[in-house]
Amino acid sequence: MSGPDESLKVVPGISSSPSPSDTPLTSQHPSFLPSEESIPMFLPPPTEEPFSPAVQVPTGDSSVPAPTIEEVLACAYPKWGPFMRPHTIKAKVVPLTPEFVEYLQEDGLFLPKNNKALPTRRELDLDETPWSDEEAEETARVPDFAPLRAEIQAEIDALGGTVAPKLNWTAPKDAIWMSLYGNIMCSNADEIILLLKSSDAVMHDLCHALDNCCDYETTEGASLPPPVLVLKKWYDMQPSTEFRCFVRKGEYLGACQRDTTNFYPFLLNMREELEDTLLNFYDDHVATNFPLFNYTYDVHVTKSNKVKILDFNPYGGETLPLLFEWSELEQLASVATVSASTELVSVGVPSPAQHLDFQPELRLIESQQHIRPGLRTSVPLDLYDTSESGALAEFFDKHKAEHEKVKRKPDEPENVSE
Repeated sequence: MSGPDESLKVVPGISSSPSPSDTPLTSQHPSFLPSEESIPMFLPPPTEEPFSPAVQVPTGDSSVPAPTIEEVLACAYPKWGPFMRPHTIKAKVVPLTPEFVEYLQEDGLFLPKNNKALPTRRELDLDETPWSDEEAEETARVPDFAPLRAEIQAEIDALGGTVAPKLNWTAPKDAIWMSLYGNIMCSNADEIILLLKSSDAVMHDLCHALDNCCDYETTEGASLPPPVLVLKKWYDMQPSTEFRCFVRKGEYLGACQRDTTNFYPFLLNMREELEDTLLNFYDDHVATNFPLFNYTYDVHVTKSNKVKILDFNPYGGETLPLLFEWSELEQLASVATVSASTELVSVGVPSPAQHLDFQPELRLIESQQHIRPGLRTSVPLDLYDTSESGALAEFFDKHKAEHEKVKRKPDEPENVSE
């Protein structure tokens, strides 16, 4: 998913993430080719995907809808995964122990001994070791987590040998720079631990998933659900037919490309077919099954027009509207006609929209000139955090001070404010 929702400002960047497809791959090499069924006749895939919710900077923009705690919790995988299983990617859920969660939250990157996350290197003699005694002590005190690692490895093997990990809402897409494969594909438990430990984004799930909810401060006893590790079976998928769909007040408003950084000419010829496919899937499988009136969800459409749900996200908050604007979606929602049956409304479930006076739109990038910069999160937060208190701002302030010091004449006093 995403995380909760977005009264937040997008920080420049993008997140490179694997996306599951329709057919499993061999697990022998990172550059897999899926079966013909899962390839929708595409151009070479971009390596990045424009979404990560956990690293945006709050702006207080009142035009961005804020979700409720109920809406955010409903978008966590353990809530929607079981009843959407026929229409999503095969996955396993592993509960995380309090000790492991505490380890993830600690500063520093220290891995358990004998881990297989990185290639084995020659061990140095003690006289050659460049590490300090303090670093050696930190490494030595990292728990082995042997039972948890064994459980994770067993689930990886059960899913075919390669998986894409995430927590309740968020995948460690900002830690791709640590991956051997250039994506978040993992073939063993230690690779997963390395990505989770290197990620700023997963802290969203562990600490801040409810922070931007409109009712967070007024809801007594609001707390995060127990953290879990979700392991999705790995499929190598082209992002050209990934779409984000928007639902407001029980009405399907439309969809847009999930990858806003590339122009795919072939999509323009498929627009009407894709519009029908996405709308029919919503009416048949989402509208009467997902227990919210306001949400977004991400899907992949295969060459054979099969639709696979990738994630559910809250409507607004930290979720990105991509090719839309939230204010624009709100206007569409006010125009859309919804016809809900009394029976379904009484149990809090929306009925399919009748779409009498409103036609949902599939918004695509129409040319190279309409490409939009994405949200780059395949690197650590410090490398693109442009907030006033961020590491980049601190670096530039220090650089400016040093530059002024060099420019100042030796006998020229410093400019000290009174």
